Amino acid sequence: MPDVRTMSAEQKIGEAMRRSIPLLPVEARELYDFAKTAINAQNEADLDRAARHFAAAVSILGITVISAILLRRSANSVAARGRPQIRRMPNVGTPPPVGVPPRITRPFRLPSGALGETDAWGNIAVSRNQSLTEQRLTLYHEWVHSILSPRFGPLRQLRAQLRFSAYQRSALLQYLEEAMAESYAQLRVHGMQNILVGIRFPVAGGYITISQMTSEGVALGNIILGGARFTVYLQTGVWQP
Repeated sequence: MPDVRTMSAEQKIGEAMRRSIPLLPVEARELYDFAKTAINAQNEADLDRAARHFAAAVSILGITVISAILLRRSANSVAARGRPQIRRMPNVGTPPPVGVPPRITRPFRLPSGALGETDAWGNIAVSRNQSLTEQRLTLYHEWVHSILSPRFGPLRQLRAQLRFSAYQRSALLQYLEEAMAESYAQLRVHGMQNILVGIRFPVAGGYITISQMTSEGVALGNIILGGARFTVYLQTGVWQP
């Protein structure tokens, strides 16, 4: 061993830490042995030995302490982002007077370029710049959106905001509403022969993608263990034990 007086500060700290290992309580040594064995593993047996050290450390210290140690860097990076920003509720405008039924307007062209639109209060606008058959399809489609809009009752504006926010944030909810609206429209205009058009409509129309629905739909739920949150996903494929 070199003379202590010639050692750098890092070498002194490292040597002091190495000498402290035999003095550590058994639970801390288990965690140290896990890290050392896992990093230096050369074969499956070494990984199995590291796993046993980790299991022993968890059983002694508990999952909360282990999570705090192993996830400290992640927690620090999250904390460095500052206060979480709360996404504001969408602006749905002022609700019309109670008892006033939704309106149906038929401008030649909508400013957005869409064939039809329904606002948060169920008012429908259908563009006349399309064939009569397409206008009927659009009207029936927008009618479904309209009946889902809050028309009366308490907290009407909040309910409209929550509905609009859920539609924007959830691919599954967006798919269900658009598929239901288009399926009803196809059923009224063309009958059962075009019902599959309605089912495919949200994806074919560019509202959502298959990957968006898959990433949202495969999450089975969350597990809270020792204060840590784990999201459980469903994944197809061959199980690798």
